[in-house]
Amino acid sequence: KQFSTLAYLYSMQPPKHVKPLPNVNIMLCDIDCKREVPLTDNASGRDFVKAITGWSRISDNIFVWDYGINFDNMIAPFPNFHVLQPNLQLFKRNHVRMVFEQVNGQLGTDFSELRAYMIGKLMWNPEADTDSLMRVFLNGYYGKAAPELYQYLKLQQGALLASRVPLWIYDSPISHKDGMLNDACVKAYNQLFDRAEQLVASDSAMLRRVQIARLPLQYSQLEIARTRTGEDADSVACLLKTFQSRADRYKVCLLNERDNLVDDYCALYRQRYLPRANTNKA
Repeated sequence: KQFSTLAYLYSMQPPKHVKPLPNVNIMLCDIDCKREVPLTDNASGRDFVKAITGWSRISDNIFVWDYGINFDNMIAPFPNFHVLQPNLQLFKRNHVRMVFEQVNGQLGTDFSELRAYMIGKLMWNPEADTDSLMRVFLNGYYGKAAPELYQYLKLQQGALLASRVPLWIYDSPISHKDGMLNDACVKAYNQLFDRAEQLVASDSAMLRRVQIARLPLQYSQLEIARTRTGEDADSVACLLKTFQSRADRYKVCLLNERDNLVDDYCALYRQRYLPRANTNKA
């Protein structure tokens, strides 16, 4: 028989005076860690590194439960592709036999298909060339739009790292409005998506995939717009209409793991957040 026990939150660190028997599986979770850099490179990650190295000294039966997407805002950018390989290599070095990557296989989640592909390939071979994996998938899945989407991902990754803002699994896009989602970056991202859509305009399947990939950016713009005064009401209303119509067309229904619906969000946005000429003083 195998017995599995969670090393999770308060129980993440290994015991000092007890050694698990070989048939006791340690399910080690890194839920509190930030994701803008590999687990070895920030304070929250290093706490997990301490835990995994401690467990690896007393057990060869370790299962890592890893997290790789934003659970509060699944339809929001989450540029963590550069940390996938070093994190999986860390697990392998520490006797991890099994890994579960909770990255939300929900339609509309930020580049969920690409993330699943890269994680699957890196589980088989943690030394694989990640840039090659990304390019191969983008070319096959997005066709002529692949170069623009590759530029988008790399530009966003650089903006995240330069901002020094943590990437967290319970983030809001608003946290990054002065970082990777600042006005200049968002303008560049939209120019890349405009070109991507034009390049696949005659291929309905490819256009669908590109427009689904754009939803997180559009959602982020809506979230940031509601924190500001002086926004152009017509342009925000147009963006909201585009976001909702595309989400409806492609059956992208959920915003987060609590099952909040896109349609409910859009209805509330029109009622509460659209810019108006007369706003209350608060």
